[in-house]
Amino acid sequence: MQLFPLGVLIAFLVSLAGAVSTFSPARPPALPLAVKSPYLSTWLSAGSDGGNGGYLAGEWPTFWEGQINGWAGLIRVDGAVYTWMGLPGTTTANQTAYEYTSTKSIFTFHVGDAVEMKVTFLSPITPNDLRRQSLTFSYVHVEVSSSDGHSHDVQLYSDISAEWVSGDRTAVAEWEYGVTSHGVAYHKVYRQTQLLFSEVRDQGEWGNWYWATEDSEKVTHQSGADVAVRGAFAANGTLGNSKDSNYRAISTNWPVFGFAIDLGSVTSSSVDTRFTIGLAQTEAIQYSSPDGIRAEPSLWTSYFDDDLAAVSALAI
Repeated sequence: MQLFPLGVLIAFLVSLAGAVSTFSPARPPALPLAVKSPYLSTWLSAGSDGGNGGYLAGEWPTFWEGQINGWAGLIRVDGAVYTWMGLPGTTTANQTAYEYTSTKSIFTFHVGDAVEMKVTFLSPITPNDLRRQSLTFSYVHVEVSSSDGHSHDVQLYSDISAEWVSGDRTAVAEWEYGVTSHGVAYHKVYRQTQLLFSEVRDQGEWGNWYWATEDSEKVTHQSGADVAVRGAFAANGTLGNSKDSNYRAISTNWPVFGFAIDLGSVTSSSVDTRFTIGLAQTEAIQYSSPDGIRAEPSLWTSYFDDDLAAVSALAI
């Protein structure tokens, strides 16, 4: 039996599977996405425990304990739809590179033969700025440019699911949509029955989750069943600016909260946008004292009047 050199065999396998992502400085067992506290701790598995090898598209992000935190990304290029994050069931964008620093995870994609896309997950660490450090929020920054010398019509989509708000998938979630006075569009999602200082599968059962972006005439929004909201974007490149008011269990028709952004005609000059994900808990910890059980407020409440002031400070 003829034996092929290992390099030849690898090259053959790569040719069958398509382009393979590079990983710099190395491929870690888990890739950090939004990691700022024990409750904001969402990762992409790359190990042998069920991960797909470190590819952002084709696998759901998970909370650090292992359960799925639904987080999806789609991009529509000249009417063709590709997945860049999660597993909503469409053709995946081709991830060509992943690199990371102490605060960032950076994914690079080729979308079809037309567009290059760079997605940066940033969880800022600012020890000299307690005001910013006190906030349990992370960013997603997306840059898109033409890679073939032609202009392309591009729309971008991303959502989070109600899975972020509780480790109990039978818990009822509630949600709101609004725009702050500073021009930040946001979905607010929370457990309908708050359980202060409680955890299920290590997820906090209290507080408000925010999924936000800068508001403009190019931004549309929608909440509802995952297949309906993602399907609306895939079909039209926009969302219905509508709210599903049927508050329900997290696992009942999987409510998601999406934004679509019309990037317009994209050329070789990159077009970018940013999303913000985070948790606002007004109460941080409880402890025993000589006067009994006491609760301490979160530090961010010393700097901001309420949740929306904090979201506005980060998202603009």
